[in-house]
Amino acid sequence: MKNFSSRRRRIRVTAWIKRLAEKIRLKRNALSGREGPLMAKELKKADMSWIRSAQKDLKSRMKNGEFKTLSPFVDDKGIIRVGGTIDKAILSYEEKHPVLLPNEHRISLLITSHMHNHGHPRVATTTAKTRRKYCILKASKLSKAKPAQATHELLQACLGLQ
Repeated sequence: MKNFSSRRRRIRVTAWIKRLAEKIRLKRNALSGREGPLMAKELKKADMSWIRSAQKDLKSRMKNGEFKTLSPFVDDKGIIRVGGTIDKAILSYEEKHPVLLPNEHRISLLITSHMHNHGHPRVATTTAKTRRKYCILKASKLSKAKPAQATHELLQACLGLQ
C-alpha cells in the first residue's frame, strides 16, 4: 500500500491484478476472461476491497461502542458506514451514509490527497469534499497535515528511502 503515491493508481493496479486472477481461475475451467480497458465496476470492486481492508480494526472498536454517536452500521457489501437522521434528504446513498475510515490508515491520506489535488482547495474545502463520501476520523487534522506529509512521502518513495 505504501508503494502507491496516488489513490487512482492504487485502484487501477488492484483492478488489473483482480482481473488477472480471474483470468487464471477461468483458464483452469477452459473459459476466457474479460479483455480491454478496465470497467467502472472493476474499479469500484478494487476500491471497496481496499476500504474493507482499512476498516478491519474499526470493526472491533465499533463492537465496543466507540462510535455510538455516529450510528455506524455494516452495509450489504461489508462496508462500515455512518448512519444518521438524513434518510429523507435528496442525496445519494453514499452522501447519506458515508464510509467510516480511520485517519491513521494510508488510504485516508490518499483519499484526502486526491480531494486536495482536484481543485487545490484549502483545509475546510478539502475536508468538506472528503466528507461527502467518507467519514474519516479526525479528517480536518489530516487535511492540514496532507500537503507536507504527502510531499515528504512522495520524495522518499522517489528516492527509494522507504
